Amino acid sequence: MLWRVSATRSFRSARRFCDDSRILWAPGMRQVGDDQCHVRLGGKIRLMCTEPNGYCVVGARGEVAVANAMRSLAWASEVAQSPLDFKVRWQEEPGDMRSLRFFCDIPETWTQWKQRWAMVEIPENDKNEKKPLDVTPYTDVTKLSIAISMRHRKYSGAAIKMNPMNDTVLSIVAKALASLPHTGREEVAHELSCVIKWPGLKKDSKDLKDSKQIQAGKFIYGHVMWRPTRQDHAERLPS
Repeated sequence: MLWRVSATRSFRSARRFCDDSRILWAPGMRQVGDDQCHVRLGGKIRLMCTEPNGYCVVGARGEVAVANAMRSLAWASEVAQSPLDFKVRWQEEPGDMRSLRFFCDIPETWTQWKQRWAMVEIPENDKNEKKPLDVTPYTDVTKLSIAISMRHRKYSGAAIKMNPMNDTVLSIVAKALASLPHTGREEVAHELSCVIKWPGLKKDSKDLKDSKQIQAGKFIYGHVMWRPTRQDHAERLPS
């Protein structure tokens, strides 16, 4: 399906999301001694996405906010025990400013998601292609977005390795995902979405508010695949 809209229509669509009461804003400031703000945001995301026909839109302005949003999405997927699937889009702001929007839902179980990921055809004998795309603070956003698109074109999926404690790295990945509609194949680019896994993230307590029990892995991994937007959510996603 091709998506062709004028700049004016795209901006108007984006403005509608500014007024959406369901937007959750990622915190953009670090407070001393508070390294669990992504846990609180992740809990809200999980709650909204597990409602009947649930969805969630997360807004982020600035590098720290974008990084907190990415950590929250990874945390929500693992703790909710369901893959939180999201697409990222740029958002026009007054004064020629831009922010990011994360459009999230839980369309399937981990078992279903793993079955789809198992179909990604990465050749066993190509060690370079088999490794996830490793992102550093010096990675170029556009080049990363193109690399993700190329891997998806060749193998129907792309994996990305990130340091969850590096705000710059997480921000670069989010921006690259937001750029996929411009760097990917036109017929599928708007339907590429991501699920982040946080290996080693375990919780000894069933109380989601007890953040002290959380132990996180050293790296998180983004998995980009094609997934069509649910019909009842399509009008919420700007082009």
